[in-house]
Amino acid sequence: MNFPCVYVFYLDGHLSHELKAQARACLSPDELTRFECMRSPDKRWIFAVARLLLKQQLAKKQACDISDVVIEIEASGKPVLPSSSWHFSLSHCDKAIAFAIAEFNLGLDIEDRQRRGQHWRRPHKFLSAELAEQIVALRNDMQQQLAFYRFWTLMEAQVKWQGSGIFQLKEHFLAPSALLSRDGLSELEAYQYFSKALKNELQLALFWRGESMMPRLFEWQDGVFNEFQ
Repeated sequence: MNFPCVYVFYLDGHLSHELKAQARACLSPDELTRFECMRSPDKRWIFAVARLLLKQQLAKKQACDISDVVIEIEASGKPVLPSSSWHFSLSHCDKAIAFAIAEFNLGLDIEDRQRRGQHWRRPHKFLSAELAEQIVALRNDMQQQLAFYRFWTLMEAQVKWQGSGIFQLKEHFLAPSALLSRDGLSELEAYQYFSKALKNELQLALFWRGESMMPRLFEWQDGVFNEFQ
């Protein structure tokens, strides 16, 4: 069975000079132009390291050299592998880089639940009325925060799956009610919704259409990705 594989790299320390050098060297001419146009040094290196880690795993999946991994951007803005059976989805925030790889289309998102703005206090601004009302009905701030970020990351993951803008989906997005109060894998109308809280107050979400299967999760430890639960 082709389980989706999810990889997480925590940005809880300084990026080594060696990793930065490898990351810059792996960029295509278009990616290098994008890299050099970024004003924030932190965002610049997060972008480059994310590309490096993703391409390394894609090269392993396709049994090729990392230099042979070519990522193209569709008109919708969705990055894809042309002429390949493999699909991926990439996300990052200030605390982590995450990406998923599978032989079917999928979408992934990772968010920091401690980001500025306390968005969970205004769920109607970001989610459909139905989901917002479910969040407002919860008892306390912690429950509302967790529920908001489960739904928000799942909506972002669906956006990446279909390659559309998030506010085009906002009013129509639905999620399994079971995920209001817990993480896990749940199905709704043949769509799979996976949500998981990670360390450092991070929330991860994965979305795809098809068979229900628990994703395999890997995190970066001592220079390699190791599987965890």
